[in-house]
Amino acid sequence: MLKLLTIPFFLFWIIFSVLWNTISLIVIMRSRRSKSWLQTIGTVVYTEVRSTESRSVSGDMLVDSTSYEPYIKYSYSVGGRECENDKLTSAVTSGIRDPAGAEDILRGYPVGSQVAVFYNPLTPEDSVLVPGGSRGNVYFLLIGFVIFAVGVIGLISQW
Repeated sequence: MLKLLTIPFFLFWIIFSVLWNTISLIVIMRSRRSKSWLQTIGTVVYTEVRSTESRSVSGDMLVDSTSYEPYIKYSYSVGGRECENDKLTSAVTSGIRDPAGAEDILRGYPVGSQVAVFYNPLTPEDSVLVPGGSRGNVYFLLIGFVIFAVGVIGLISQW
C-alpha cells in the first residue's frame, strides 16, 4: 500500500521538475537573447523601493522576512511609437534583504535621467535596462535537475 502512495508522489516531482526546467530554460534563453536586442534612449519616469513580506517555517518557528526590489518605470520611443516599461532585467534576481541595497541600484537611475533601453525588435514593448542573464538563472535550472534526480531515484527505489 505504501508503494502505491509513494509512486504518485515521485511521479509528481518528476513532472514538476520538467515544468520547472522548461520555465528555467525559457528564462535563460530570453535573458541571453536580450543581449542582442536593439538599443534606444529612454527616460526614467518614476522610481521607488518596493517591499515584499513573506513568511516561512524554520524548524518549528514561523519566520517573517522582507525583501526589497528597485522599481524603475521608464519611457522610450521606437519608430515613432511611445512605449513604457518597468522591467529592469530578464534575469532571475535574488531578493534584496536591505532597502539600502535597492536604493543603491536606484541611485543609478534618477528620475528624468536618460538611460539605455534594450528592446525586442519583434515586440518593442518588451524591454529591459540591463540585458543578459545571471547565475540565478542557472541555479534555478540546477535546482530543477536535482528535483528530477530525486524523483527518478525515488521512483526506481519503489520497484
